[in-house]
Amino acid sequence: FLNLGLEAEYINRNIFGAAQVFNPFGNIAITDVNSFFSGDNFVLRDQFERQLGIKFAQPLLWTIDNARVSFGFNPLYSFRKYNRIKFETYSFPFKFPIRLDKRTYFDTWIVDWSFDRQQPLDLKKDLDKILFDPAATRQDSLRVMAAIEDYQRLDDYLKDPNKTHLLTSNIFGITLTADKRDNIFTPSKGEYTSINLNTTLSFFGDSPISGLANYSRGLFTHYDFYSIGKQSVFAWKIKAGAIWFWDKDNKYVPIARQF
Repeated sequence: FLNLGLEAEYINRNIFGAAQVFNPFGNIAITDVNSFFSGDNFVLRDQFERQLGIKFAQPLLWTIDNARVSFGFNPLYSFRKYNRIKFETYSFPFKFPIRLDKRTYFDTWIVDWSFDRQQPLDLKKDLDKILFDPAATRQDSLRVMAAIEDYQRLDDYLKDPNKTHLLTSNIFGITLTADKRDNIFTPSKGEYTSINLNTTLSFFGDSPISGLANYSRGLFTHYDFYSIGKQSVFAWKIKAGAIWFWDKDNKYVPIARQF
C-alpha cells in the first residue's frame, strides 16, 4: 500500500519547569492511496483515519531504591474503519515506565491502565452495504461475518436503554523489556526481548465504567542481531501471542489489541 497523511503537532519539553513534555497533535491519513483515488465507490473511504490527542510525560515522578519511575498520560480520539466498519474510539491510557539498573536483564518495566470507549457508527448501514454489495470480495464478506456478532454485541451494549455504559474496556497491563542492541535504529549486534501481559479488570462490577471486554492477553517478542562482516548483519525474530476469553460468549477485544 502507498500511504498518504498529514500531521500537525506542538511540543513543549519544559511546560511546568521540570522537563515535562506536553505534545498535542492531530493527523489525518489515507492508508491505501491507490484504492482511495481509484474511483471505486466500494473502497473509496475504507482506509481513511483521523486522530486527535495529547501526549504528556513527567520524566521523573519518584525513585524507589535504584528504580526511576516516570509518568505518561496520552488521551486520544480516533476515527477509523476496521473490517469496513466505522469506529470512533476515545482512549485514556495512564502509563508508569520504570527504569531499573542496566545490569538487570529486563531493565525497563511499564505498568499501564487504559480506559477506552470504542463505538461502531452506522453499524446496520455498514453491514447491509458489505453483505449485499456485489463488489464485495469473498474474503471481505467472510472476515466481517466472523466479527458481526461481536460488533453487534458492542453496539447493543452501548445502546442499552436500561443501563448507562460510558466505557467499553478498562485494561491493566505490564510490559517487561530488555533492550541490549548496540543501536536502536540500525542495530548490528545485541538482542531485544519484550513480554506484555494485560487483562480486563472486574472489580468495578456492573458500573458504567466496567466495560464489555472480558479477557486476558499475552504477547512475547524477541529479536537477535549478529554482525557477520563490516557491512552485513544477520537477524531473526519471533513473535507469539494468545488471548484468553473469560466469557465464551463474549469475544470482544479492542481493535488496537487484536492480533
